[in-house]
Order: sequence, then C-alpha cells, then structure tokens
Amino acid sequence: VEVRGVNGSSLDDSVIQPFVDAAICIVDGASDCTTAKGVTQACLDNAAAWLAAHLLAMSAIGVDTATVKKESFENYSVERVVGGFSGQGVLSTTYGQTANTLLGGCLAESDKAPATVCFFG
Repeated sequence: VEVRGVNGSSLDDSVIQPFVDAAICIVDGASDCTTAKGVTQACLDNAAAWLAAHLLAMSAIGVDTATVKKESFENYSVERVVGGFSGQGVLSTTYGQTANTLLGGCLAESDKAPATVCFFG
C-alpha cells in the first residue's frame, strides 16, 4: 500500500485499507473541482495515498500518532487516547496539506462547504 511510502507505517494492510478506501471516496467527491483545475490522474492517485496517511494519523491508530490524556479531579480520573495532531480539517497534518496541494486546493475548499441533510421518504 502506498501509504507506507508516505508515512513509514508498519501497520498491516487490513488496518490501512479502510483509510485508503475513505481517501479514494473523498478524492472522488472532489472530482468537479479537480477536473476544473486540470488535476492529472497521477496526482489524484498520489493525493489519495497522502490523504489516507492523514486520515490514519488523525485516527490515533498506532503508537506514533497517539497520546494518552489523563485528567483527574478529586477521586475520579479519566484516560483517553487522542490524536497527536492539532488543527482543523485536512490542513491539520502535513499529509493532508500535501494531499490538498496535489489536488489544487480542492480538499480545503470542500472542508469549507456547508453540510447538507437529505431526507428520503
């Protein structure tokens, strides 16, 4: 999987594949924008790998990108795993920034798009 070349992950394919699938869906969803900007198929493919690395990093899977946050108050304490990156949207990691650049800024544009709700009945 190309993601290993991007982030050096040693995770198994079965762990990485859902992130690759999601990245491909996101890249496909930006096709109107990428087509208008003349993004090549090679750049689309590269962007999917970089975006998958971004999604993987943001998921806190793997020791390198996860931290445990501990909070205590009187007799109570809570531990939770949080991602090792901060920021907002696709631009919050260098992986996402690279994917966005490869796609001519289309990912950052789609991050800004308002959410829609569809009803079927």
